Amino acid sequence: MSASATSPIELSVVLPVYRNREQLPALLERLTVVLDAASASWEIVCVEDEGRDGAREWLAERAAADARVRLLANPRNIGQHGSIVRGLEAASGGRVVVMDADLQDAPEDVPRLLAAWHPGLGAVFARRSRPYQGPLRDWTGRRFKRLLRSLLGDRLPAGVGTFVLIGGEARRHVVAAAGERPYLPLLLARTKLPLAAVEIEKLPRADGHSAYSPARRLGLALRSLAQALRWRLGRR
Repeated sequence: MSASATSPIELSVVLPVYRNREQLPALLERLTVVLDAASASWEIVCVEDEGRDGAREWLAERAAADARVRLLANPRNIGQHGSIVRGLEAASGGRVVVMDADLQDAPEDVPRLLAAWHPGLGAVFARRSRPYQGPLRDWTGRRFKRLLRSLLGDRLPAGVGTFVLIGGEARRHVVAAAGERPYLPLLLARTKLPLAAVEIEKLPRADGHSAYSPARRLGLALRSLAQALRWRLGRR
């Protein structure tokens, strides 16, 4: 996680990339504008997860043309949260923003996370202000988050996901505790550091469908709840 001695990086953005080739040009263009205005030094760490849609090749060209863009190419598919942890481990910034690469998380909301940050916080989450997906997915997602929060003793702010600004101490805890099948919000809640949230509007996917099938969503939810339960029982 070392930064250059001559120009330390203030802010990193970690993007888990999976079949987002069509969204990447607009995403990086908008992020560049936002980050130039928000930080004196920044980087974008793109973790490409074997999507095989041309995103890896496009990012390699972009990284070759702009040293502020970095590409980590996973040798095999490790999932969104595994890619996030890999990006957190590699990031050089003192603070790190994690966001989706499908333009559901608006780059223009990054300054809102930065404005809500203060020393002592572990992380600042973006909390969606209204439903952004179908009724069934929204209902099941809210029930999962509610149960997860109850197991964590309400350590996790309500209505949050993986669009989040993470401080250095929290990042170290997350990377150290990640394990093989991580879930970022759970890992942040387990740091015991204060967590905050700001309201944002999460947008529908531009291509209309998610890479998470119902089976994958169920598997992630069950694993995360099991991890939260083990953590809670271990604290007693």
